[in-house]
Amino acid sequence: NSSLEPLSRLPKSPDRPRVVNATQTSLSVAWSLPHDSTVVTGYSLDYYSPDLQTGWVNIARGLNSTVFEVTDLKPDTSYIFVVRAESEEGLSLPSLLSVVAHTLSSSDELQDSQRLELARIRLTTRPQITLTDVQAISSTAVTLFWQIHDSRELMEGLHIRYRDLTNGVEVFKLATLYNMDATSHTLTKLHKYARYQLFLVPFYKTVDGQPSNSMEVQTFEDVPSAPPQHLEVAWVNSSSAFVHWSPPPPQHCNGDLLGYELVLQDGDSLLVRTLRLNSSAMSVLVNNLTVGHMYTASLKAFTRLGPGPAARVKSLRGPGTFTSLPPQQIWLLLTAAVTAVVLVSVSAATVYLRRRNSLTKQIGHLSAVNASDLPHLGLMSGVKEALWIEVPHENLGPRKHITLEGSDYAEVDTQNLSSFYNSRGHKE
Repeated sequence: NSSLEPLSRLPKSPDRPRVVNATQTSLSVAWSLPHDSTVVTGYSLDYYSPDLQTGWVNIARGLNSTVFEVTDLKPDTSYIFVVRAESEEGLSLPSLLSVVAHTLSSSDELQDSQRLELARIRLTTRPQITLTDVQAISSTAVTLFWQIHDSRELMEGLHIRYRDLTNGVEVFKLATLYNMDATSHTLTKLHKYARYQLFLVPFYKTVDGQPSNSMEVQTFEDVPSAPPQHLEVAWVNSSSAFVHWSPPPPQHCNGDLLGYELVLQDGDSLLVRTLRLNSSAMSVLVNNLTVGHMYTASLKAFTRLGPGPAARVKSLRGPGTFTSLPPQQIWLLLTAAVTAVVLVSVSAATVYLRRRNSLTKQIGHLSAVNASDLPHLGLMSGVKEALWIEVPHENLGPRKHITLEGSDYAEVDTQNLSSFYNSRGHKE
């Protein structure tokens, strides 16, 4: 078992390679991904010619594509191909040998051009394929299902074109399928919790047919793939610390963020406190901490499927080594204080103006007394309705009502409060 252990770390072998196009001097070879394609970093392609008897020839290593055109071959010659997957651990075991393929002769070349023209007419006249369904099967993979209407004879393969609508990508990516017997295919390595648009295009050599209908699908939600950003801690006083952060980058949320989980541990890695906060929270004040203790804070964002990786701030020493509040927090506090002062001033001014206006309205309701109303006020007596003036007299002791006679008396007109002396021809 120990001798087989290194082999288990190698990537799986690709499927049997297939020759998908031939000319007089070239052959196009295609193969499928191995099952554990996540560890594959490239491919190695070799060929052997029974006609030439030159042994196995390595064509290329480190290939990133699953299709490769082998050029500079001899016309009307047989070739066999084999492919290996590459990873950091080394090369996989070789795939199964391909079916013997032949480069074309001059007569075959003429026949192939005729087939190419026939394929052009068939594939471009009307749609040959319908995309019937697209289903998400994980957070990074979807499966397409289709139906081909006419004969597959003049179809060499299918191009699967897809793009990420969530990130506003305009360019379609391309995946090529050469197995025309298949009616479904699974696309992998997609973005998590992303919406994709997909359609199919049949082709024969250099001729692309009419595209199928397009469909949209969204990959499943997953846990965040990045921690919250800019995690910082500032001590407020001897027992309180202010923790603030930013959300993970949008492309790494992988779903709808439900909130954050803050875990506080002491220097012995013992759990001190766990706080769960909603997704709108970007800060929290932690109280009841012990002076002089060492603390470590870790923060995770979580979706419905669970938490993602943690952002950590290590060795947070308790007061004695205070750090001032960040400048953003200081400006926030100053702004709040100024706003409060302005609001109080405006409120006081409003109350003052309202009271002054109310007092003005009350005074305005009081009307002046007309001279014509004086008789009704009980201030007049006598036949002539004269106005008697009450005057103080120094020698009369207590103030009394006295009647003035002779020159001390002046009769007053009660209508306009003027003296009658003018009308009698006397001086006033």
